[in-house]
Amino acid sequence: MKITRRQLRGLIRETLLLERKTIASASDIQRLKPNIVDWVEVLLDELSTSSPRWNDVEVNEKRLKNMVTTVTDDVILSLIGVTSGMDYLAKRNQKKRAEEDSHQKWDKQRRAVRGSGVSHYGDYGSG
Repeated sequence: MKITRRQLRGLIRETLLLERKTIASASDIQRLKPNIVDWVEVLLDELSTSSPRWNDVEVNEKRLKNMVTTVTDDVILSLIGVTSGMDYLAKRNQKKRAEEDSHQKWDKQRRAVRGSGVSHYGDYGSG
């Protein structure tokens, strides 16, 4: 039985994915989210006492909450990237899918605002 290059590449890719060593799954890291939130709050609190610029800028409760959320999400994504064993190709494909989903969402919102895009008799050229 002959095997094509494409089939061989597919088998190799599948084998590599199966052998990929994962230190922690995304679910494992997600379960640590409350701990990460606590650490981020402590770090931002330390930053507020050590940075002279912190008092120059008005940091209200809402802004602080957004900062905690943003840093926490970035830490979780970084931990997933470091511990999941995801290779460059898988990361690129994941990023591409996220961009496509974002574009489809934007296009759907755009169409909802502009209507169906169908011009009716008398709409074109009247005016």
